[in-house]
Amino acid sequence: IAGCVPAVEIYSIDECFADMSGIENLTELGCQIRQRVLQWVGIPTCVGIAPTKTLAKFCNHLAKRYPDHFRGVVVWGDWNETIRLRALRSQG
Repeated sequence: IAGCVPAVEIYSIDECFADMSGIENLTELGCQIRQRVLQWVGIPTCVGIAPTKTLAKFCNHLAKRYPDHFRGVVVWGDWNETIRLRALRSQG
């Protein structure tokens, strides 16, 4: 992952937060990260991308919960306010 982004903060043995500054196609990068981790480590992953760590974890949760819909990558910034609110309400 560190080779794909400007900086990485390790959160736990199986989780990190990556700095996505200056990256334009976040969904594509998320897919590349998933593929790289699967190829190099052999572990399927999901990616959540958002402006805060809490929202990134939430997006990751949605990516895991709905793998067929999101293909393992959820980018908060791709959604309008209506979709964001609906997503937040769905987890209540």
